[in-house]
Amino acid sequence: MNADEDMFTNEDTVANMVKLRFLDEPSILKNLERRYEEEEIYTLVGSVLVSLNPFQKLPLYGDKILDRYSQASPSSEPEQPPHIWGLAERAYRSLLCNWSDQSVIVSGESGAGKTEATRRVLEYFMEMSRRRGGEDDFAAGLEGKIMSAQTILEAFGNAKTIRNDNSSRFGKWIEVGFSRAGQIQGAVIHTYLLEKSRVVSLEPGERNYHIFYELLQCAEEDEQLQGELGLGQVASYRLLNEGSTFTRDDGVVDSDEFLHVREALAAFGFSEEDMSRIWKGLAAVLCLGNLQFEEDQVQTSTSVQDGSKITNSDTLLQAAGLLSVSTEDLQAALLFRTMVDARSETTALIAYKLHEAKDARDALCKAVYSNLFNLLVARINERLSSAGCLGETNRTIGMLDIFGFEMLQTNSFEQLCINFCNERLHVHFNEECFRIEMEEYAAEGIAMETIEYNDNSECVAMLERRGTGVFALVDDEIRTPGGSDANLLEKMFGEHAKGAYLKRASGREGANCFRIQHFAGQVLYK
Repeated sequence: MNADEDMFTNEDTVANMVKLRFLDEPSILKNLERRYEEEEIYTLVGSVLVSLNPFQKLPLYGDKILDRYSQASPSSEPEQPPHIWGLAERAYRSLLCNWSDQSVIVSGESGAGKTEATRRVLEYFMEMSRRRGGEDDFAAGLEGKIMSAQTILEAFGNAKTIRNDNSSRFGKWIEVGFSRAGQIQGAVIHTYLLEKSRVVSLEPGERNYHIFYELLQCAEEDEQLQGELGLGQVASYRLLNEGSTFTRDDGVVDSDEFLHVREALAAFGFSEEDMSRIWKGLAAVLCLGNLQFEEDQVQTSTSVQDGSKITNSDTLLQAAGLLSVSTEDLQAALLFRTMVDARSETTALIAYKLHEAKDARDALCKAVYSNLFNLLVARINERLSSAGCLGETNRTIGMLDIFGFEMLQTNSFEQLCINFCNERLHVHFNEECFRIEMEEYAAEGIAMETIEYNDNSECVAMLERRGTGVFALVDDEIRTPGGSDANLLEKMFGEHAKGAYLKRASGREGANCFRIQHFAGQVLYK
């Protein structure tokens, strides 16, 4: 009889999988499957909570269930069913009892329910703050602002992917400050790794960021907004029609969401004029994405060069107006780069070739959108934080919400950064679930079988090692005059060809490609 058959000769399951007779993959998967069939979506592995997305609403939340976890004594905690609020209570209780900072890491693949889990943890902390008298003028409005911040960040940072209609395309670290009495004093949101490539490139069946579709759908019904922005139909924009899908499948109506975004922005003190600038910035990105180029002979002050020109000048004029810049300056930025002679302190214009001009257009689209996103985050933090909310007299609970391991049709440097973050988290989970437990057993002289697990620490070292790691080699090649993808690959394989994690791509997969054996699978990068 194999492990999983022996473990499950009866129909019982275990709520904490450290109690499994065989802590191996078949037993773990069978236990999770049986609990999922029973609509038990939460399961523990020691202190780690495993959550499976049910893709339906279940009666797992509400005041009575929240009371069960908030009023439970530490001695009765092991008897409580696993729950996201149970995890939140442990973090909250540890902060108050030990008066030390805590952290909650939310990780998983796209569609696993990370955004919902983060929202539920925040919901628990806000309710605990209210119950402990967190009702002064600042605290009274803070809970609503935190949820409004989620609305804004989801609109500008989430998108529909093949696997998930509301996938977070950025990572965030949320620090919530608590007083000694357990009341929320403020919060700060740090964002990173916004998927800027999504602004200009979409996989089939995917959408760009939600806010573009929400704005366009609302403009169809709002003549004043339409008049200010001069927007067209959603399918007329290159940045949106590459994915060939314009609606969500989860029942969310884009025009309704746009109204929620306006309300959330107003809650953070954005005036109608401020919002108008935001909408113009978004419309400008769409217009810039529609600029078309063709090859042309370009006359500069010093020479005639092989360059390019913009063929739809009306779109250029509209984009310049939305950005409040002159048409001439915008055109020059898209068609030329400036070279400075350090010796003579003179400058010269170098015309972009056709592919370079298109790259410059896409780079500008990404820069405008990224800067707009960062502006919103900065404004949110101004209103969420108070003087000293994360200071020495308070303690914080930090929540890391990061998109999971990715293996797309085209995997770029962004996917490598995302997957590296997940490699690091996998090392942490390995240590938490396996290595530390086994070391404690050994230290206490308790006999146990060695647990085989996927130790990916060598892959992490290959990526992050100083001097010879993949990221260090990328930095070095960027600084090298005449650096190229081909030279970078040669350096990478020169350092890591003998290892088990860096693989050469086949010839039919294209030039300048390579593969990395990650813990979750092998990924082809271009």
